[in-house]
Amino acid sequence: MFEIRPIGPSDKERLAEGLRRLSRETIRKALATALADAAVAVGIRRFAATMLADNEPARRLMRTFARRLEERRAPGGTRQILLELAA
Repeated sequence: MFEIRPIGPSDKERLAEGLRRLSRETIRKALATALADAAVAVGIRRFAATMLADNEPARRLMRTFARRLEERRAPGGTRQILLELAA
């Protein structure tokens, strides 16, 4: 059972320290993996995305949960990605 109470100064310090330990990359990967798992659970196996061509962090992130990734340059400095989710 959880107890709901106001956050005190010591709680804020512990929370801030915990958040500092989590990198943005870790949070992104956890969220992306959770979304991919949820998609697979309801039968989604592939999706397409369009992003800026030089968005390397997004490309790296998609590779973490893709079984197969196809990409091609698109007009306007963008890149189109077709992603097959790992089952």
